[in-house]
Amino acid sequence: GLRRAPPTTIAEKSIAVIPDALQGSDTASASFSEGMAETLISQLSRVPQLVVRSREASFAFAGSQATPAERGRKLGVASLLN
Repeated sequence: GLRRAPPTTIAEKSIAVIPDALQGSDTASASFSEGMAETLISQLSRVPQLVVRSREASFAFAGSQATPAERGRKLGVASLLN
């Protein structure tokens, strides 16, 4: 698919939702976490002037060992929700 380079500037009002429960082996918890993250991304995307990273971009960091600062920088967002 199409891959975009991370933004060069980070919008002050920007967020990514990362479902960290995906790193566990509990299928029910992982499914719940993924569904909750998808719902939050959908709802937050409706907020005017708020930049919300896509599911695909955000979920790529689920279970990542990267620090929150590294995740935010790589996703080009000011805030993370996990």
